[in-house]
Amino acid sequence: MSYQFTVPGPAVPQGRPIFTMRGGRRWAIDPPRSREYKAKVRAYARQASKPRLIEGAVRLLVLEYRPIPKSWSKRKQEAARNQQIYPTIRPDFDNIIKAIADALTGVFWKDDRQIVDGHVRQFYSDNPRVVVEVEEIRPCSEGQGKTGETDNERA
Repeated sequence: MSYQFTVPGPAVPQGRPIFTMRGGRRWAIDPPRSREYKAKVRAYARQASKPRLIEGAVRLLVLEYRPIPKSWSKRKQEAARNQQIYPTIRPDFDNIIKAIADALTGVFWKDDRQIVDGHVRQFYSDNPRVVVEVEEIRPCSEGQGKTGETDNERA
């Protein structure tokens, strides 16, 4: 079973934690921008979530649509709209998926270590947004992949 939802606006990558000392212990705190974005993702996810947490393996697909820079020529903007130019600038895809995976912990799954297949695809768009698809992966018989091949046949 899969679930999909859209978070409007550009993605906010997972920021570097801020470290502080409290009660003789060192604590890592999310930067405010990351914390606010995770709350936004959780709010949209709860509208699409299932009543119980997924306990098994999970596939996570994140489609990030970034705003097209206004400073670009009309020709370059059109190329970006037609997916002839892809974003190769910051933020890195791994920081984006980390923020979203952290935000969805406790909404779709118990722990983000359950994600066994995760992808981020980045595009330009006039409508910046993040589309998230979460799919529960059904268990296969021992030693068989999704296609029915055994581990030895794939090797």
